[in-house]
Amino acid sequence: MTLVAKPVPEHFLNVVSEHYGLHVTPVEQLSGGEESDVYRVFNSNGVFVLRIGPAWRSVAELVWSYSRAYEASQQIPEVTSPLLSRNGMPVVEAENRPLSLFPFVEGMPLDRDDDSQRDQAAVLLARLHKHFIGSTGHDQRPPTSTNAPGVRKPRHDPPEIFDPNLERYLSETRLERHHLRATIHGDFYRGNVLCRDKRIQGLIDWDDCRIGDLYQDLAWSIWEFAKDAATGDRLDECRAMRFVNVYRQSAGPVSIDGLGFVVPLIRKHLRYEIRRDVAARENGEYMDEEYLAGQIRAFQSLKDHQLSN
Repeated sequence: MTLVAKPVPEHFLNVVSEHYGLHVTPVEQLSGGEESDVYRVFNSNGVFVLRIGPAWRSVAELVWSYSRAYEASQQIPEVTSPLLSRNGMPVVEAENRPLSLFPFVEGMPLDRDDDSQRDQAAVLLARLHKHFIGSTGHDQRPPTSTNAPGVRKPRHDPPEIFDPNLERYLSETRLERHHLRATIHGDFYRGNVLCRDKRIQGLIDWDDCRIGDLYQDLAWSIWEFAKDAATGDRLDECRAMRFVNVYRQSAGPVSIDGLGFVVPLIRKHLRYEIRRDVAARENGEYMDEEYLAGQIRAFQSLKDHQLSN
């Protein structure tokens, strides 16, 4: 994360003091929190990250997600989990917003051009999948607000994402994959995988942790770590196959004897992101037009692409 100058509102610091018993001094706001305000703070006990989530995020849903992060951190040290408040809760409410405190992880987003770092990401994903597929307590996460991005659908789909063949494939294979569902991080991409000296130091931002399809999670992770570095809208097949092979060698639980699911599930998630951004634009909200255009290009460029062993 890079640093930008913006002070922490004083009342949030008071909440930290009241609920965590920590008198913290703000340093800077950290960029990279797309929906939350994220600050680096410190006191005599160390350096921490103060996350102040949006009002549409409920405390209940983040308690669920952060509890899964805490569970995973007991077996997987790269997982960052929040500090508990005096009441033993990983999230507290402040000014109608969820507030949490995490240990600060020194590092930079994973370098997608570094083979070793991509390999480590594949190993970490396999370890997460193995852990959660074998854990208990797969109760559903409390629902998020109906005002949340991604919940609303656009009034009209852009014509570029019309693809009856994709719909047919997803309909035919949905039940085949249904049995392999477990907790997933939900936003496993380079920006949330922090590295130092070319080694993964922390997996951060568990706000989107939920019960999900492990096939979908693997497919999207392949895309995030193996997309073409120059354009960002095409799949680098060599990098993708390397990611798959490392995941397989790490005993990841997704069966990947056949890879026909990868591209359709990447396109499924691209379509979700496109619809989310179009809905935001229809509602007059800020959205990144350049990012949306890139996602549409990627959806189209992958139409006739197949990943095979």
